[in-house]
Amino acid sequence: MAANDFLVFGGGAGSNVLSQGAWAALAARTAGFSSGVAQSAQLNKAWRQSSIMAAVLAQFIADNSGQDAVDDGTIAALLANLGLALRTFAPSNLGHGQCRLSVASSTSLVLSPYNGNNLIINGVSRQIPAGGISITNAGLTANTVYRVYAFMNGANMALELSTTARATHTNGVEIKNGDASRTLVGMIATNASSQFQNTFDFSGCANWFNRRRVYTSFNTTGLSFTNTTVAELSSLARLRFLSWGDAASSCILSGYGSVNVSGGTISLQAYLNGAPWGGQSQFAAAGVTPTYAPVSSGAASVASEGLNTATVYGYVSGGTGSLGAGSNFSVTTDI
Repeated sequence: MAANDFLVFGGGAGSNVLSQGAWAALAARTAGFSSGVAQSAQLNKAWRQSSIMAAVLAQFIADNSGQDAVDDGTIAALLANLGLALRTFAPSNLGHGQCRLSVASSTSLVLSPYNGNNLIINGVSRQIPAGGISITNAGLTANTVYRVYAFMNGANMALELSTTARATHTNGVEIKNGDASRTLVGMIATNASSQFQNTFDFSGCANWFNRRRVYTSFNTTGLSFTNTTVAELSSLARLRFLSWGDAASSCILSGYGSVNVSGGTISLQAYLNGAPWGGQSQFAAAGVTPTYAPVSSGAASVASEGLNTATVYGYVSGGTGSLGAGSNFSVTTDI
């Protein structure tokens, strides 16, 4: 426990101090003591009132900052620790999660202030530097999901990438499981090159705070297939996206399809992580000449927390199926 050098003067039982009523009525309390012989009880009352409040304030500093309240004749450390104690005592009043995580480059992540700069770390409201804080992909493993945690490295805020899952602390802050000194700010997924990626078909950066609606999409125009049993139509149409376990994601498969066999049928369906996602879109060809007909399929659900893969499955009864101009597959999620 932190020590407090500021002690109460005249606080013992039976102390020689003026009563509260006599102190309130004392003319010298407002005008100040005049020259002459000092009365000890009056002076002791004045000293006790000032010392007891100094002791209370210093104890507040020691209890809530974790630092000693030292009487060394200087104020700089006391003032700094008072600010720390106030932020610790009432962090919710100072804001939390005023930040956003972004991919600065394929090798760098940045956490920047957003709508303020406060973030509660280990029960204390800390301030994110104006220029943000960054971390590189050094030492990361390919095709791996990492949680992004903020922590205090001495007096400086820093980021940590960890495969350890998140947990909810007793104060409601999301932390690294088993380590309250790390506060969750986001999630990233590395690509096959162990790099950061946030592109139209790979949404690899998720914010815990201040989430935005993010779209991943693939233009399926020109996609053709001949398989007669359900299968993934093309690995190129895979959409990879991060999702939190509490966020809904949705997909839309739309456009125009055809099959070049008279009376043949074509069937299309979105899949999520290898399982059907939404209903099938199916139609039969009207004649031998390929005729494009509208295709549409969609779904919405809470995807698994982490990296998900959505893609297009389908088949034809015979011949060749294809998707015409304007066909598209997209996924929307809030991260």
